[in-house]
Amino acid sequence: MDLAAVTMSLAAASTAAERYCNRTFQKAERTEYYDGNGFPNLPLKGLPIDPDADITVWLDVNGGYGQTAGGFATDKELVQGTQYVVLYDRGELQTRQMPGGWWWASNLGGPIASPWGWPGLARRGTSWVGWPKVPGCIKVTYTAGYARIPADLVAAVVTMAQYTLTVVPAGGLVPTSGSYIDVSVGVGFLSEQLARGNVPALGSARAVLDSYRDQVVPGGPF
Repeated sequence: MDLAAVTMSLAAASTAAERYCNRTFQKAERTEYYDGNGFPNLPLKGLPIDPDADITVWLDVNGGYGQTAGGFATDKELVQGTQYVVLYDRGELQTRQMPGGWWWASNLGGPIASPWGWPGLARRGTSWVGWPKVPGCIKVTYTAGYARIPADLVAAVVTMAQYTLTVVPAGGLVPTSGSYIDVSVGVGFLSEQLARGNVPALGSARAVLDSYRDQVVPGGPF
């Protein structure tokens, strides 16, 4: 088999996997900007977070994604363990109470100081401050990703690359039952196989990638 074709297929499969999962997997240091979400917990984009590397968080309502003059100055840096904590297993920053509270953007002509509140929560939740709902007000520098890519993820990418190499000569068609015509599986037969525990989809490339996928929830800063 052509080595160049194999290399290209692996690279393409890796790119497709990262695009599908909406994240990169290789361990690296990164600097990111976030909109405050109004909640105590702020999910970070990179996973897993390296607990042995430094993490620095700035909060500046005038930060503007790092594009404003004087934004994210040294006096805007937060103190880990005092003003926030890192939930390494969940990939989130969680607030702690701060002197004077934090600022939320409001529709009342300007920002207002307010705790985070949500109907139906326990008292602890209603007195907990949230990340300010201001666009681009949070800057985070941290290290995340895998020093060694997990074996199931590697296998999924290899499977995708192998699939590409297999179907290219046939113009993208997949041979089934000795022909290139896809034959549907009967519902009764499929139900019986599922009932017997025959679920090959659990080991498929898509199933593996879904377990690593960063789900994007539509929403804005307000």
